[in-house]
Amino acid sequence: MEQGPEKPVVYLGADPGRWKTALAVVARYPEHYRVLQVEAVDNAHLVERALELVSLYGVSRAVVERTSRGPWKRQVPKRELAEIAALGQALTKALEGAGVPVDRPLPSRANPWYGPDAPGWRQVLTGLLRPTERDVMAVLKALAHEGRLTGPVPPHPHVADAIGMVVAARA
Repeated sequence: MEQGPEKPVVYLGADPGRWKTALAVVARYPEHYRVLQVEAVDNAHLVERALELVSLYGVSRAVVERTSRGPWKRQVPKRELAEIAALGQALTKALEGAGVPVDRPLPSRANPWYGPDAPGWRQVLTGLLRPTERDVMAVLKALAHEGRLTGPVPPHPHVADAIGMVVAARA
């Protein structure tokens, strides 16, 4: 996992979903990112698999997306959003129990650059006010084209989000 004299910080990115959660293990170097592993895991096996990846890759930080009800989630019933939020919380608790610090960013925030709240991770990554999964994919493709992102970048939007969260994370 080392490239030259610089040693990466290995992150786990997690995008919880209704039935599956996208996971990405990404090594962050000072000037580039290397995707080491991506997968979608059934929620019933999420915590177990995430802890396996922590052990396998020496993950030292994690980013787990925080679920919120907003205009982009109107089609999802409140009960399901609550289940997704609980899943993210359970994963966070397990990772912190394994000694891995976890950030819990929102994807987007209203008025992100004008109030006390920081922008969401998608806003940080893309620089857009209302970024979509397609915008995240465009940024990742541009980074790959520049040679600043290497490794598998599957076209699945939730997996792209799991990678994008790591790229946008505070170092």
